[in-house]
Amino acid sequence: MFRRVIGVIMLIIGVAGLLIGIGGVYASSQFIDTMGERVDKALVLTSDSLNNLVSTLDVARSTLVETNKTMETVQQSLTGVGKTLGDTAPMLEQSSAIVTQEIPNSIEAMQEALPAIEQAAGTIDKTLGTLSSFKIEKEILGIPIGFDLGIEYDPSTPFDQAVADVGESLEGMPETLRGLETHLETASENLDLMSQDMDQLSANLGDINTELAKLDPIMVEYIRIVNEANSDLQDIQAELGSLFQTLKTVALVLFGWFALMQIVPLYLGYELVTGQRDPERYATDEELDEELVKMEQAEGETAVTETSETGEDETAS
Repeated sequence: MFRRVIGVIMLIIGVAGLLIGIGGVYASSQFIDTMGERVDKALVLTSDSLNNLVSTLDVARSTLVETNKTMETVQQSLTGVGKTLGDTAPMLEQSSAIVTQEIPNSIEAMQEALPAIEQAAGTIDKTLGTLSSFKIEKEILGIPIGFDLGIEYDPSTPFDQAVADVGESLEGMPETLRGLETHLETASENLDLMSQDMDQLSANLGDINTELAKLDPIMVEYIRIVNEANSDLQDIQAELGSLFQTLKTVALVLFGWFALMQIVPLYLGYELVTGQRDPERYATDEELDEELVKMEQAEGETAVTETSETGEDETAS
């Protein structure tokens, strides 16, 4: 009775192992296929991301190159503006000396001379008026004789009055011009400061442009690295099919071998349940020994056959 219970247990173990082997073949195949699809999708997504990254780096590099050129142009413009402002400052200083010193002095000298000029202008005005009115109209021996100097002088504003008006218009102008000296000096100083600021700004832009120029080789190296990574990723993706197929073959061999191993417990369980391994069925010990030897030989041949089939499966895979 005990042997029959053990036989039933062996049969249950054998059947369970056989089911596990068959189910393992199916489940492992499904699992590997699903895993292969997921990995392939992940690799495709990663490859697309790397392609987008390369495109972004290309755009960034192009923008960097254009920015570098623009910065060079701005730097040259600032250098030119700074030089122009620097050259304008001395000219403004000279103009300031002329406007605030020489011209006011000349105007004051003119103002001092204007009274005499006005007096002389009055005399000239009267003289010209007298000469303009000089005429001779007489008859000599019945012959009319007319004579004048041909001078016509009748201005709307007398000459001396015009000179006086000029003097009045010049009143306060010297002081006004001298008052511009402070403003012109400030403007000259501001131009000098602006020239220095432009030169400094140009130098700073030059430094920035130098640093930007250093980024271009780095961007090129990044693009090369990403392209190489994407190429390696595509190579891996191309090899995944054969890799997962190999895994499926290995899983098939392993679970198939596990299923074949259940022949032994099934066989033993069957013999125990049917009573073929009951020692009491044999009359003598010699018969029992002979039967055991035959069973061991049969089990050995079965094991050799299973080993040969397993080796052939592995060779085929």
